[in-house]
Amino acid sequence: PLGGLEFALVRILERLREEGCEVFSFGASFGGEMGTSPNASEAAVRALAELRDAGVFGGGNYQFKNKFRPENQTLYLVQPEGEAASEVSDVILMIADPATPATAVVPAPKDPATPATAAAPAPEEPAPDRAPRAAQLAAHGHNPVRLPHVAVELDLVTDSWADRADPWQRERRQALAELADAAGVTGEEPPAVSWLPFAHRFFAASGRTAEDRLCRAWPGPRGRVLHGSAFPTWLAALVEHGFDPSTALPVAGEGPFAADLDLAALEDALDRHAGDVSFVLVEPAANAHGGAPSSLENLRGVAERTRARDVPLVLDATRLLDNAVLVAGAEPGRPGRDPWEVAAEMLGLAQ
Repeated sequence: PLGGLEFALVRILERLREEGCEVFSFGASFGGEMGTSPNASEAAVRALAELRDAGVFGGGNYQFKNKFRPENQTLYLVQPEGEAASEVSDVILMIADPATPATAVVPAPKDPATPATAAAPAPEEPAPDRAPRAAQLAAHGHNPVRLPHVAVELDLVTDSWADRADPWQRERRQALAELADAAGVTGEEPPAVSWLPFAHRFFAASGRTAEDRLCRAWPGPRGRVLHGSAFPTWLAALVEHGFDPSTALPVAGEGPFAADLDLAALEDALDRHAGDVSFVLVEPAANAHGGAPSSLENLRGVAERTRARDVPLVLDATRLLDNAVLVAGAEPGRPGRDPWEVAAEMLGLAQ
């Protein structure tokens, strides 16, 4: 029940006090922001902000503990000036779960060479032991989807960087962070660029985070959302924040633009649910339609119909550049168009 955890903690504290205990620790809260530092590392600040944005760390845990008026002690990550620093996530993981010290490997003694002895053929590699894998599957209800990413050699369940932890991702993130630092791209707002025609822009650690942030901050009523078979994470965010995503629009495209929405069906749905539609959601090159692109003409038609009824149009731009490249190469009458120009026009149709 609501407040049950607080009630239990108060009773625990009362019992400990009666038993003569003078100290009770709530443990560490990582990632919360208590203040600012004049000489903070921009890379570390950005890394912590990305973790909070992804829901890995945040202020909720810290706020909950403060209900009981504890004495807080701040932890500082300190690094020598000018030296390479460990990643923030690695430091936090080290604090939370220190690794077991590696055992030194003792080299095997070398036998003296015997010229007269012929080298024995190398033994054949034994077949891989399937028992550990079978045990892993059994421990997770024989459902491969429930296996943690780190327990799988080749994970094809998702390509989302927010859900993976491959070594090459860390290297790529580090390289991108260095490029961002060199270009002065810091803070929560991306720089102004010609192909992103919006007054307000925010970084997000993942598409799922961006979807949740939009749904949570939506200023209008929480009604019906018309969409072209939105990605499952969209559906979860919409339902969680009180929207109704039960109306999926059919496609009616042909040829290279097979994912074009059926404009007649869109019109019918807008009229049928007039006054109850919060927004229309379009995702170019969506997984649900095999990654097929949407044409500019079709997207213009969607925007024309939503604007005529004063219904906002939300564009999920996860694969916008893929869509723009395909449009630039197949748009009738305008071959060889600059994909960035196409992307800017597509984004400009959202409202």
